[in-house]
Amino acid sequence: MNSKKRKSTLMDNFLIKKKSKSDSVETDIQDNHDEDIGLFIGKKVNNELKYKMLTSPCMPSTSYDYKADVTSGNRPFLLAWLKQYDWLCYSTALKGALCKFCVLFEPSLDKGGVHGAFIKTAFCKYKKFHEQAKSHAKSSWHNHSVQRANDFISIMNGKKTDVYQNVRQTIESNKDKLKSIISSIIFLGKHGLPFRGTYDDTAVFNNLLNFRVESGDVKLENHLKKGNKNALYISHRIQNTIISNLGSVISNIILNRVKNAECFSVLADETMDIQGVEQLSICLRYVFYENNQPVLKEDFVGFIALEKLDAESIAYKILSSLESWGLDLNKLVGQGYDGASTMAGHISGVQKRIKDPHKKAVFVHCASHRLNLVLNELNSIPSIRNTIGVIKETINFFKESSLRQSAAPSLTKLCVTRWSESHKALRKFDENFLLIIEALEYLKINGNKDTSLKAMYLLNSVSTSQFIICLKIIAKYSAIIEPVTNILQGVDCDVLNANEHIKKLIKHISNYRIRSDDIFLSLMDDVNKYLIELDIELKTPRINTPSSDPVDYYKKSIFIPYLDSLITSLNDRVAEDFEKFEVFSIHPKFMKNIKKEEFIIKLKNI
Repeated sequence: MNSKKRKSTLMDNFLIKKKSKSDSVETDIQDNHDEDIGLFIGKKVNNELKYKMLTSPCMPSTSYDYKADVTSGNRPFLLAWLKQYDWLCYSTALKGALCKFCVLFEPSLDKGGVHGAFIKTAFCKYKKFHEQAKSHAKSSWHNHSVQRANDFISIMNGKKTDVYQNVRQTIESNKDKLKSIISSIIFLGKHGLPFRGTYDDTAVFNNLLNFRVESGDVKLENHLKKGNKNALYISHRIQNTIISNLGSVISNIILNRVKNAECFSVLADETMDIQGVEQLSICLRYVFYENNQPVLKEDFVGFIALEKLDAESIAYKILSSLESWGLDLNKLVGQGYDGASTMAGHISGVQKRIKDPHKKAVFVHCASHRLNLVLNELNSIPSIRNTIGVIKETINFFKESSLRQSAAPSLTKLCVTRWSESHKALRKFDENFLLIIEALEYLKINGNKDTSLKAMYLLNSVSTSQFIICLKIIAKYSAIIEPVTNILQGVDCDVLNANEHIKKLIKHISNYRIRSDDIFLSLMDDVNKYLIELDIELKTPRINTPSSDPVDYYKKSIFIPYLDSLITSLNDRVAEDFEKFEVFSIHPKFMKNIKKEEFIIKLKNI
């Protein structure tokens, strides 16, 4: 018996057993069970496995018995459907159909929507399979998942760049589009040009962009023609955003330079914007090294709105702004403002309130501003004041009309704030005086009623010997002061140089005072040329005069008082800080040019 059993076992080893259907199915499922797509619903899948499941998904064998997965009375899944629908997969684990694209790239839900068959659960009701399958294939979320899957496959195959590279390319493309726009905005800002026009098509900004396109800016042209209308980056809001960002970049560059400097000074001046808001303009003065060479910089850093105009509030605004910009106030060595008592007061002015906690912050009244105040004080002489008034009226008369302006095109207005322009205006008026007389005579005869009356009044005012003498005096000394004013307004002019220029100016005018007789006779030679040309008699006003000679009268009543007032004002207003900066004299650069006696005097003043 045992021998027969052992013999039978040996025979079994050489015979091939026939597999049952259940054995075959079990083997097929076992071989592919780990990659069954039904096991990955709602789960993260690594890129390698995801790629494999998309390109060669797990499928049951051709001999798989789909009927065994069906509950009683239901229609089974058909193998032919897998070929008919390329997105279809069959999960042996869930015993139903799934969409491989939607499972691996689950689409986002619309508000209130729920994903069901083919996506979150296997589809098992095959009676209406084709109807449901076609409906799923047409859905927007399915198409979105298919697109994502195709992009993923292209990336894995190396045919398409990854999403990060696409983002980088998009960023670089947008930068290229913005470069031309930003460059145009910078151009308008540098040249003080407006952005807008009467209409959008006449706006300077839009015309500048069109000019760039006509000049061959292909990237800008494609952007303006093919870009989305809501993303052209040329709207007023975008313009303001770019301007604000440019301002921040420039301010940060300046502030970083100031932070790295050994010291700095603050300059401030109160002004009012077009809306009537009181504000303080702030500039910083510092030394910056370019190519290892020190360069003096004076940069505007911003406006500060002022709620109050008292010294305490203004001082607080200045200090708090400097601190908010991250500047070290221990490096603050200077402050410069105008001469108003609120700013320059030595008891409770802004400069005093800042200097008390910051001892090194020496206050310096702007030398050019002080020089302008000197010229204003010359108006205390009645004849000089009247002459300046007539000059202003005459210039305004010609500037009010383009027709009048064409008669005297070279005239420049007397500017209140731009002092160098005022000197230029006086010089131009003197140079074109005969042309002005001729234009007034023409307008008196040929102008309308108002123009004729005004021209006659001005002609009578300027056609007097006293006016011409005052004009020559003002023009002569304005021409002397003009170059000094321009030097004092220069960024590179330090306090010592400013004082040296003022000293030379005072010395120069003092010599004129000593030689007043000769200087005035020379000036009268120029006056007589005008008087002869215009047929005007040299005479004195009908008042008690200190002299019967007209030349002597004008010298004593106008010329000498003018020089005395000019010298006195220069000494009082401008020379007051000379001793304060005598310490610069001990610098070797200046010491070598000073005589011993002069150097001893300077040391005593320190």
